[in-house]
Amino acid sequence: LVATNAAEAPYLFQPDKANTDLDAGDRTIMCGRRPDAFKLWLMWKAIGDVGMAHRVQRCLELAAHVRKRVVEATDGSLELVFGG
Repeated sequence: LVATNAAEAPYLFQPDKANTDLDAGDRTIMCGRRPDAFKLWLMWKAIGDVGMAHRVQRCLELAAHVRKRVVEATDGSLELVFGG
């Protein structure tokens, strides 16, 4: 499994932390982007090309709407608020 899944990413697996011998990161399929790609593939298989096209189109429409709202908000009514 290590040869298949190993990312050998020093930013993920710091050698100076405690119990590095127990770190199963490079021995698991969850280390990397493969699980994300698999979920995307499963969704595409479930909804098909037409369903995926509708989802992408909807995202583009929402992005255009947000851009339009930002451009139109010249009176300062649009602001980022960070709650804490």
